[in-house]
Amino acid sequence: MRVITKEDVTTISKNIVIPARPAILEQLHTLTLKADVDPTELVSIIGQDMGLAASVLKTCNSPLFRTNAMLSSISQAVARLGQKNIRQLATGFILRQSTMQNAAKSLLGPLGEFWDWSNRVAMISALIAQQIGGGHPEELYCFTLFRDCGIPVMLLRFKSYGRTLELAHKGSDYQFLKIEEELHACNHATVGYLVAKAWLLPDELCNAILQHHEEDVHNPKDNHDDGNIANLISISRMAEHIEASLHHRADPGWELGRGEVILAHLGLTLEEFEDLRDGIHLRFQAE
Repeated sequence: MRVITKEDVTTISKNIVIPARPAILEQLHTLTLKADVDPTELVSIIGQDMGLAASVLKTCNSPLFRTNAMLSSISQAVARLGQKNIRQLATGFILRQSTMQNAAKSLLGPLGEFWDWSNRVAMISALIAQQIGGGHPEELYCFTLFRDCGIPVMLLRFKSYGRTLELAHKGSDYQFLKIEEELHACNHATVGYLVAKAWLLPDELCNAILQHHEEDVHNPKDNHDDGNIANLISISRMAEHIEASLHHRADPGWELGRGEVILAHLGLTLEEFEDLRDGIHLRFQAE
């Protein structure tokens, strides 16, 4: 399992600037530390940023989270999803906003595409969790949204990182980080872990971000967590593959052994997976 040392943090800090946590997140975090949180306080903080409020409502009214009636207020969204999930949704939007604000014009397109892709894969992750279990849909959504948050940070830092991504996506999942490290002396899993820690995401999500490319994450002898991290990683990777198939893109990492390991871990036959994939295809095509 991948472990972060003080030397790793020092080395990365010399090359990468971890985005500072905005004041509004400080307010949200301080609020959630209270023993008895008043929901109106949470609504008030989110309402300070109209873009944030609109993003939270849009996500809550998506087919994934919507039940019957459309929501029209943040207070309704908090009541439906709960304070923890709302805070994590807000964190995701603010991180996207932060990377976009600091980007050169030439990077706005790639960054926008990255965050749109992350949101689609996060939605599919939650749909998978709804259908096969293995985790709470809201938790899967939040994890998958943040899983690759190190990528936009590295894209902002290294001019050649776009080419690095092209090379890395052609190989196996397990080679991805090695390619990044050879070319940039760091990788997006470690950078993403540091971002997640700095932005006060739950420890389990931080550790899952760090481990999501590791080959031994599904090995019970090497994996000492309760199994939830392996489930988060497996479902989010399956969602990534389904999103690629939905848009007729190749997915070499899945075909080079990762898919077989993940299906075995989740206890799915190939036929069951194909039925799941086809059902998600139909759902997205109907929207």
